[in-house]
Amino acid sequence: ERMMRATLSTVLALSFVLVGCGSPTPQKGDEAPMPAMDGKSDTWWAPTIHGDVRWGENDQGLFDGTMKFHAWDFELTEGSFGSAVTLTTTPIDDNVDTVMYLYHWNLGSKSWGKYVARNDDHAGKIGSQISKKLDGGLYRAVVKGYKDKVRGRFNMVDRKSVV
Repeated sequence: ERMMRATLSTVLALSFVLVGCGSPTPQKGDEAPMPAMDGKSDTWWAPTIHGDVRWGENDQGLFDGTMKFHAWDFELTEGSFGSAVTLTTTPIDDNVDTVMYLYHWNLGSKSWGKYVARNDDHAGKIGSQISKKLDGGLYRAVVKGYKDKVRGRFNMVDRKSVV
């Protein structure tokens, strides 16, 4: 009986240590793929346009199943100085995991071209942030949910300074 208690105590102690250590944080899996350009109004290529960035103010986006991609545009004037731009999303509702892409208008091909910056999980949180020095031109920030099934509201905050 004494040996059984000692064995039971050892098992309980080991169980406590193992539970206390915790298991690794589960990975959230692969990001939902970019949608095909198929002419639907909810595709990556036809996002919900929120208009021009309102520097220093909050804008709000909503993923609701029909609005899956959100975009804000801004133009930086040409000049000898660049602008430091910071674009940040923060969830309003639980589990609104965003991914942000920044595009620069390509005058040569008359399209947005490839993205110039991308961010997911800024500072270990589910919001996104792009902070970048940019030259003059037309830009578009596009925000999508990490997974297609993401639903809920998020804030988009924009800051700009001349450097």
